[in-house]
Amino acid sequence: MTTKELTAETLLQELVQFNGTENYIKNFTGLYYTDGVEYLAERAGAYWLIDLIGSHLPSVKQVADDFFSVSVEVHKDYSCNVLINHEVYSSITNEMTQPTVASQNIGFTDLPEGEYSFFLTATRNLIGDNQKVYLLMLPSEY
Repeated sequence: MTTKELTAETLLQELVQFNGTENYIKNFTGLYYTDGVEYLAERAGAYWLIDLIGSHLPSVKQVADDFFSVSVEVHKDYSCNVLINHEVYSSITNEMTQPTVASQNIGFTDLPEGEYSFFLTATRNLIGDNQKVYLLMLPSEY
């Protein structure tokens, strides 16, 4: 099956198989990612997405939080929106909000039309030196 025949439904069904990861792959931006993210990038020709998320790490690092959600919405015309949010709980209103840390619109992608979700976490000891790094993963890998 080529990426032209690939549907979001098929891709999302394939991604469910990923629970945890055996490998941490480092992107040139310094972003680490998991086997499931690697599979999506290879299967759908979406390595650009890893690059894009990694390019927003300077904005992410300015937020005093270690957990972010990443959402990608691909439209019928194959344009897409990428949002990086973090969850904030207000003890005053007892509500959870998701302020946007970074967003970007893309004019065209080969990624099939649909919605995709990821988690982006700051972690230590991933590479064994207690350095804080950022890891992109599928929700099923969390």
